[in-house]
Amino acid sequence: MSQQNEKNPHQHQSPLHDSSEAKPGMDSLAPEDGSHRPAAEPTPPGAQPTAPGSLKALIHVTKNLILWKTYAKAVKIMR
Repeated sequence: MSQQNEKNPHQHQSPLHDSSEAKPGMDSLAPEDGSHRPAAEPTPPGAQPTAPGSLKALIHVTKNLILWKTYAKAVKIMR
């Protein structure tokens, strides 16, 4: 041990790792069919813009909800 480590026994060198101990990337947890990856082409009109839970999808749903509520109020007023 070095003198610095002898003064502070809680310090130690990091263990050396080789590539056999490397952890797999996050892609190893993803479905094999690649459905987690974004589409290569633009999303067609009216289709879900992104993955269901994403911020874009939430904004899309919120806009549609606001439009629907506005429409419902207009119909109610007309009756």
